[in-house]
Amino acid sequence: MLAWAALLVAGLSAQPRFKAGIDIVEADAVVVDASGHAVRDLTAADFTLTVDGKPRPVESVDYVDAFGAGVSSSTAAPAERSSAQRPLERHIVFVVDEGNIAAGGGKAAMAAASRLIDQLGRGDRVALLSIPSGPAIDFTFDRAPVREALDRAIGRAARPMSTDDFSLSLQELFAFDIAATADQRAQQQTILFRECPVSMPSGRREACESSLRDDAAARLQSYRERSRATIAGLDKLFRALAAMQGPKIVVLISEGLIARPDLRDSSETSQLAKTAALSRVALYSVLLEGTLADAGEGMARERAGTRSTTSAMDRSIEEQGLTALTGESGGLLFRASAAPDDAFRRLAAVLAGYYLITFQATAADAEGPHQIKLQTTRPGIAVHARAEFAMTKAAAVRTTSAAAAGDVSSVRASRRPDAASTFSIDKTTVQLATRSIADANGTVRILVSLDVRDPPAHATTALALGYKLKLGDRIIADTGRVVPVERQPDGTPQPVSYIAFHDLAPGTYELQLSASDGSKHSAFVKHPVSARLHPIGGFTLSDLFVAASASTPAGPFPVPAQLITRDEMVIGVEVTAGDHAALANATLRFAAVSSANRDVLASKDVNLSAGGPTTQFVRETLDLSNASPGPCVAQASIVVDGKVVGLVDAPFQHVR
Repeated sequence: MLAWAALLVAGLSAQPRFKAGIDIVEADAVVVDASGHAVRDLTAADFTLTVDGKPRPVESVDYVDAFGAGVSSSTAAPAERSSAQRPLERHIVFVVDEGNIAAGGGKAAMAAASRLIDQLGRGDRVALLSIPSGPAIDFTFDRAPVREALDRAIGRAARPMSTDDFSLSLQELFAFDIAATADQRAQQQTILFRECPVSMPSGRREACESSLRDDAAARLQSYRERSRATIAGLDKLFRALAAMQGPKIVVLISEGLIARPDLRDSSETSQLAKTAALSRVALYSVLLEGTLADAGEGMARERAGTRSTTSAMDRSIEEQGLTALTGESGGLLFRASAAPDDAFRRLAAVLAGYYLITFQATAADAEGPHQIKLQTTRPGIAVHARAEFAMTKAAAVRTTSAAAAGDVSSVRASRRPDAASTFSIDKTTVQLATRSIADANGTVRILVSLDVRDPPAHATTALALGYKLKLGDRIIADTGRVVPVERQPDGTPQPVSYIAFHDLAPGTYELQLSASDGSKHSAFVKHPVSARLHPIGGFTLSDLFVAASASTPAGPFPVPAQLITRDEMVIGVEVTAGDHAALANATLRFAAVSSANRDVLASKDVNLSAGGPTTQFVRETLDLSNASPGPCVAQASIVVDGKVVGLVDAPFQHVR
């Protein structure tokens, strides 16, 4: 069921992140008015923040238009807004709670969810998970397989098995719970007299009461197992998503999580909500109008002309676990009727944008979780955001040291994820990534990287590529080429890396790539291309170039789509200064940092050449022979007068 979630560990931790001695904590927030409509025009002045109950200044507030234009910053000066943190791609998981949707139900909701998927932003990766079993699709930009899987999803909440059928409502079932209260035990006697009347023969009545108790216990156990399966599945998912960068969204489609009427079993949902918050997961629930409990009660027979009706209290019991989980995790719950499109339209409006709010961790933020409370000063609107963040031991030590040294400089990184798109040509797996580097007159060149992974028996010698580059509905380039696949001494393919596009205006494009290995097999993939550079403190930086080795001693070099290093890494970036004077005071600092604990594994400073051109490609080789294996981040920081003013970075995996 959750095997695909293991693939998520290739991502990087999202919070907090370390920048020049300061840990910056990010919080994604959705703000809605009383009617549930998203509010998009707030600034930093409209928010208040407390950490562990104490006020904390908000460092920045950016509104991210996830379906459209990108980021609008309420704190950066106009010249700096292009260098504000661009939105990391979102990872959106649709979770179908098949075990808590009545058998055969939910088809209208799945169709509505499929229509919602078509509205998501082009930079959104989408996945599907079914609990406890059913269709599952790993993260992809391609919407078609997710839609197809949704079409196969269906409710599987089977009728609980028991020895007899009794007319019991959900509320009455809990009267037979082992932890029933005194009032519930009194109700139990009333139910026993109703279902097993005193007019029954003596021996038959005792057998009826025993059967009734067994039936109630079996049904309760069945409902609890369903809820536990959902909670366990979500817990595994949240923990896997914690390793990924950027906003993570889980859309849970369910008919409810049955909980005790007095909520004495709420600790599991509270702990799950805490896990979601610490994993930076926003949980949105679509609560279907269904017959979750009635799936186990629908065949109950009437006895002596009387039967228990499913009341509003029963529906409340069905809903309250899911309502509590969503609310405690800072998310939103949408109630869906038999025609659920309206609920999914309201969900789409919320997913269309969010606020990215940052604040600084301080020396008082010790290792462990800390409570966040984000509110707005505007009346009539509500803020939905995660309620906690966690400080690692290393981050707490760094922050304390920085405060002691008086280093309170605020550094904001220009960063864009270099996520690769993966596709297969028969037995050959290919990964695709793109990187931006400056061209003439403010335009951008795009470097395309392809990693070829094939078994020895199917060694690929060349790829025939055809591609269209699109900006909206307009085709910018429509061409193709054949690229050779060269091999290293051990037989593994070298990365294919070349400049594919020139003179692009800055913006977000879509690359439609078709590929063939010369056989009858071919593949097609869509890949988002961010043709943007990174303005930082009077400099402009390209994307980061990182490789395990380079064949030339200077200048740009071929880079893989996804980097795996062993003993060393080559790291480079193109830097453009506003004038020669800026070059004289600046240093480029290259570093490799562990994602697990933010420890610096290796670093080197390179002075920019004051007598050289204002645009320079700078590179260095870092020794990683003593570094521990695991996910890491490569960084190139601009240091001016001894202070880091900003950086670009890229993920990589270090192995032994």
